[in-house]
Amino acid sequence: MRRLIGAALVAALVLTVGVGVAGALGGLVAADGTITACVQKDSFNARIVPDGTACRSTEQLLTFNQKGLKGDQGLQGTQGIQGVKGDPGEQGVPGPQGTDGTDGKDGKDGKDGGDLVGSPCSLPNGTPGTVEMTVAANGAISWTCHIEPPPSLCPSPLPTYANAVTACDPATGNVSITCNAGFANVDGTTANGCEVNLMTDPNNCGSVGNRVPSGLHANWACAAGAVVLVSCQAGYFNANGATADGCEFQTDSFEPNDTLATPSKLGSLSPGGSLSLFANLTPLNDDWFQFSTNGCSVFSLCHVLIQPSANVAGIVQITREDGLALAPNATDTTSVGHTYTIHVVAPAAYVSSYTISIQNT
Repeated sequence: MRRLIGAALVAALVLTVGVGVAGALGGLVAADGTITACVQKDSFNARIVPDGTACRSTEQLLTFNQKGLKGDQGLQGTQGIQGVKGDPGEQGVPGPQGTDGTDGKDGKDGKDGGDLVGSPCSLPNGTPGTVEMTVAANGAISWTCHIEPPPSLCPSPLPTYANAVTACDPATGNVSITCNAGFANVDGTTANGCEVNLMTDPNNCGSVGNRVPSGLHANWACAAGAVVLVSCQAGYFNANGATADGCEFQTDSFEPNDTLATPSKLGSLSPGGSLSLFANLTPLNDDWFQFSTNGCSVFSLCHVLIQPSANVAGIVQITREDGLALAPNATDTTSVGHTYTIHVVAPAAYVSSYTISIQNT
C-alpha cells in the first residue's frame, strides 16, 4: 500500500515539476523528448537532472515524456503570399498523331443562289452592300457584294471643250480635260480647251515651245508637227539638205544663166586681153556664158584659150557661132572675130566654186 502511494506521489511530483518548469527546461530535455529525474526513496522528493546523470544511492531514477496529450487542432492560419512564378519547363516531345475522326454528318442543303440576291453583305473593311449574281457566257455563276457609289458631284451633262475630252471626279466634282492627239492646252486654261494645233503652230511645232526658226535665207513652216524648210530665198540653196543651217549655199552673180537663150555676157576680148570668171553650180542647173573676140586679122591673129578648173573640166562644152566645137585647154587661132559659147553642164551635186580663165593672146 505504501509503495502505491509513493508511486502516486512521485508521479504527482514529477508532473507538477514538469508543468511548472516546462518553459525553462531547455537543455534538460533529451533528444527523444524525455526528462530524467532522481527521486528520494523515503521522501519522494525529486530533482530533475540532465539525461545520463547517475542518481545517488538514496535516489531512484525516473524518466518521463515531456510531450502531453495531443490537443485539438488549432484554427487555420491565413494564406501566405504567392511565390514567384518559376521558369517554364522544356517542351515535351510531341505525341504521336491521333487517328482521323469519323466523318461528320452532311449539313442541310443551302438556299438557292438566287435567293441570296439582294441580301445584305459587307466588304472586308466593313462597308455594307447587297449581293449581286452574274452569269457568264459559259454558264459560270459568281456573286459579288455590290456597293452603291456615293452620289456624284459632277455636273450633268459634262461640259465640252475644244479639241479635248472632258472628265470629272465624282467625289470632288473637279472637271479636267485631256487634249486630243495633236493639240495642247498651252495657256493652261480649261475654258478654251486645247487651243493650240501642234501640227501647224509655228510657235509650238510638234511640241509646246518648239518654235519654227526664222532667217537662214529660208522660208519655214510647221507641217504635220515637224519643222519644214519650205523654200530658199532667191539666190540661195539648201546644198547639204539639212534644215539646221537653212539655205547655206549662195548662188553666183551670173544667175540667171541657165539656158542658151539667157547666157551671161562676158564682153569682147581683143588680142592681148583676158578675163576670169568665178562661179558655182547647183544640181541640174546648167551655166551658160558668151564672149566675143575683136581686132583679129592676118596681121594680128587671135589665139583664144579657155581653161576651166579641174573640178569642171570634164563637164565644160565650148562652141563657136559657126558650130565649131572646141576642147577646153586647146587654143583656137583665127584671123577673124568669133562669138564663143561656154556651157557648164551641172552635175547632180552642188559645186561650191569653179573658175574659167579666158585669154586672147
